Amino acid sequence: MAFAPLALGARIGRVVRRRAGAASPARAPRLVRPLERPAREAETPAERFVVSLLAKEGPLPFTGVTERLARWLYAEALRRSGWVTDIGIFGSTLFHAEAARALEAGAGSLWLVEPGEGER
Repeated sequence: MAFAPLALGARIGRVVRRRAGAASPARAPRLVRPLERPAREAETPAERFVVSLLAKEGPLPFTGVTERLARWLYAEALRRSGWVTDIGIFGSTLFHAEAARALEAGAGSLWLVEPGEGER
């Protein structure tokens, strides 16, 4: 019984190292690419922001576009009196889910979302 905590600690250490990615290979990120001929016009301000961003900078990682769109949505909410509802406490992370949904909604018609390595 005296050695049980040591065995448990060793197992926990292996799990922590595995989850930290110590043994996993690096993966290529998902990419968002602009379409040369979009199937439709951008309808929402968020879609227009992403189309403009991709036109200026070309293909970008999905997470990077999500973060930039979330910051833009946050700034827009603050500009439209979001300060009244104290969204400043949460910052742009409050808009990450909305930004990811907007990117998925425009995929295939305004831009392409290419799967990263291992997602195909």
